[in-house]
Amino acid sequence: MFASKKARPEREKERERVGAWGTGDCSLYLNPELLSARVTDSDLALLSRLPPLVERREWLASHATMFFNLINLQFSCVSEFCTAESCPCMSIGHTQLCWQDGERSKKVRVTAPQYIDLALSATQRLLTDDSIFPTKYGQDFLPCFEAVARKVFRLLFHVAAHVATAHFSTSASLGLHPHLNTLISHLLVFAHEFNLIPADEAAAIASLASALLAARASEADSHKLAGSTSASQRGDDVSPVDENHFVAP
Repeated sequence: MFASKKARPEREKERERVGAWGTGDCSLYLNPELLSARVTDSDLALLSRLPPLVERREWLASHATMFFNLINLQFSCVSEFCTAESCPCMSIGHTQLCWQDGERSKKVRVTAPQYIDLALSATQRLLTDDSIFPTKYGQDFLPCFEAVARKVFRLLFHVAAHVATAHFSTSASLGLHPHLNTLISHLLVFAHEFNLIPADEAAAIASLASALLAARASEADSHKLAGSTSASQRGDDVSPVDENHFVAP
């Protein structure tokens, strides 16, 4: 027997609410109302910058692992909706991607779930290779480390961007869009800070990056206005605040 609506879990209620937006609208991820939702108002540009006395490669390595875990978790939440039928080819928006094992190997067209499985598996192998991502004190990084790090971030970007553009409605129906918005924003900011994603590939989600920037800027302006109004009512002097926001790479 089906449970009554009152007994349904919160996730099911959220799915019903978002269902009115539709599940096939490819531009739903550009909806300003949905994009304004996030889990933190922290300055992502400041959080991404290399802190003083921290070794650059250590910073990249720790963030590669962090982003892998977060993106893997985000995809796992919608993986049952990413099938060979729904996603017959790997795409980021309107851009299609082919899998390539190595620089000299032939590019192969695969389904999105196949591509993502290959990408996450390849990334995990690299991240767990102690010769590339050292885990012991005093162990040096290989000279090719940054090239490998760029490959890792590039593959992670492909997975995250596919989830954001092809499965945003599902993420929203599960109430996960604040997490997805924050994750994509942080990834773009960090990748731009360290030049980790090719510009031509980042351009595939330029509209999403711009929309996220606009949503964050709009929210910041609202906070500024509210703060200015409160300060004016108190008779305080109000100085303009210069906030850093990411620019799409």
